[in-house]
Amino acid sequence: MNIIFICLFSILVLPQLPWWAISITASMAGLLSKKYLTAMLNGFICGAVPWSVAFIYKYYSGAEIIMQRVADMISVQNWIGLLLVTAVIGGVVGLLGSVCAYSFKKAFKDQFIQP
Repeated sequence: MNIIFICLFSILVLPQLPWWAISITASMAGLLSKKYLTAMLNGFICGAVPWSVAFIYKYYSGAEIIMQRVADMISVQNWIGLLLVTAVIGGVVGLLGSVCAYSFKKAFKDQFIQP
């Protein structure tokens, strides 16, 4: 449920922020994770899904020509390949932000105030 909320928040907020802000929103997933592997998976999902949604929205709102040219520049056959590359880039950025936040939480676990 937290991942869905973070993805929706990212989809609404990220169009007004720079590209690297996806790592900040994905760090919320890292802070909420219980294990290292779940932090990695949740961070990847929280990075890949909003970037993919933004890509599809831009593609169908009139940017298909520029996206096809970018796909040709990086030697991808069509826009679906470019979508996969975009999702992987967003996922890796989200993964790094989430793992960083999880590591921060683990490092300072004993110094947090517990109610």
